[in-house]
Amino acid sequence: MSLSKVLLEAGLTTLSLQRSGEELLCTLSRDWDPDQDFSAYGRRWSSDQLVCREPRALGDSEARELLRSRGELSALEGLERGMRQGRHESFVMRRHAKLGVEVCHFIHSSALGRQNGFHALRAGGMRRHAETAPEAEVLADGLNLSRAMSFKCAAAGMPFGGSKSTLVAPHFGPDSLEHVGFIAYSIDAGQLMTGPDVGLAPELLDAFAQHSPHVLCGSSSPLGQAGGPTATGVLAALGRAAEHRFGIKSLAGRRVAIQGLGSVGLQLAVELARQGAHVIAADVDAARVALCRESVPALEAVQADSIVGCECDVFAPCALGGVLSAESIGRLRTSMVYGAANNQLAAATSEGELELAELLAARGILFQPDWTYTMGGILTGYEVYRKRDLSSFAAVRTEIERAAGDGTRDLLNEAAATGETPTRVALRWYSPLVYGSPE
Repeated sequence: MSLSKVLLEAGLTTLSLQRSGEELLCTLSRDWDPDQDFSAYGRRWSSDQLVCREPRALGDSEARELLRSRGELSALEGLERGMRQGRHESFVMRRHAKLGVEVCHFIHSSALGRQNGFHALRAGGMRRHAETAPEAEVLADGLNLSRAMSFKCAAAGMPFGGSKSTLVAPHFGPDSLEHVGFIAYSIDAGQLMTGPDVGLAPELLDAFAQHSPHVLCGSSSPLGQAGGPTATGVLAALGRAAEHRFGIKSLAGRRVAIQGLGSVGLQLAVELARQGAHVIAADVDAARVALCRESVPALEAVQADSIVGCECDVFAPCALGGVLSAESIGRLRTSMVYGAANNQLAAATSEGELELAELLAARGILFQPDWTYTMGGILTGYEVYRKRDLSSFAAVRTEIERAAGDGTRDLLNEAAATGETPTRVALRWYSPLVYGSPE
C-alpha cells in the first residue's frame, strides 16, 4: 500500500505533518466533497471557500493508529525521518479520488517569507512523477528539492522560504479543467509561488495560471519560460569560476561535457560553442542530441553512461540530480563541476553535502552548490509575480549577474581566503537566513 492509498481507501483527502517544536504532528482529514467542482476554482470560488458537507478530522494519535492498522505507519515514520534530517517545517499530501491526482507540498522553511507581504510565503517549482514511481522515491525527491529551494531563495536575495511540489496523475491536458483547477487550488492553499520543473509541459503551466496567479513561467508568461534565465545564471557563474581557476573568463578552447540536453542543457551547449568551447554532450533521448547538433555541428556526442568519466575542463550536470556520489566523484576527470541540475550532490542533509564537497576538493575539482547560481528561473518568476506585464528581462539579467555572477566571485574568494570548500562557506553564509539562527 502507500500513504496515498490509505487516504483513498479511508475516504479521506489530506495527510498533513506539521512541526511543533521537536515534534511532528500528523493529521488525516476529509476537506472536500466528492462532487466538488474544481473546474470553477479561481473563477467562481477561491481557496478559502472550499466546502465539505461531511468533514472528518483525525488528530495525531488517531491518524497514527489508522496508518498502523493499514500497515503504513513505517511509511509515515520514514517520511518523518527525512523531515527531521532536512529540518523541514511541514508536509501536505492531497489526494483527489475521482481524478486519481496526488499533489504533495514539501515546505522546508518559511523564515524568509513570513513577513514578505505577499500571499505566497514559499517558492519552488512543481515536478511531475510517473504513476509507477515508488512513493518513497517521490517523497525523498520532494524533501531534497525543497531544502535546496530554501537555500536558493536565500542566495538569490528573495523574500521567500523554500518549498517543492510533486504531482502524480494520469495523463490530462490543459483543457481538463477539473484536474487543472484542483492542482491550482492545492498550490494556493499552500501559499506557494511555483513554476515549471521536470515533467510539466509549458501549456499545463499556462492552464494552471488561468486559475491561480501564483503559477508562473509558462510559455505565455510575460517573460516566457525559465530555461533561458537559468542558463544565463549558469553561464554567469561558469565565467567567474573559469576566471578563478584558469585566470580568464572565456571558455574558448576548453572542453565542456554536458550531461542532459533539456531546455537548459541545450542552451548551454549552443552558447558555449558560440564562445569557442569544444562541447561534449550526452542525453538518453537521441532526438535531443540530433537537435543540438543542428546548432552545434562540431558537437561530440557520447553515451549517457560514459559522460561522467569524460576528460574535460568542465563537467556540467544538466539532467536529474544526485549525480555526484562518492563513487561517481572518483570517476570524474575534470577541473570544475558547474551545471544546471538541482541537487547535484547525492546527499539528503547539509552534513552529507559537506562530506561530498570535501571529496571533490581532495581531487582538486572546483565545485560550489548548484543553488548558489541556478536561481535565474526563480528570479524571473519573482519579477513576473511582482510586475506582471511590466516585467523586464533586463532587470532580471541584472539580478542574475548579481546573484549568480558576483555571488560566485565572492564565494570562491572567501573559500580561497579561509581554506574552506565553497560548499561550507555557502552553508555558513545562508543557513542563518534559512533557519533563522546559525546551523
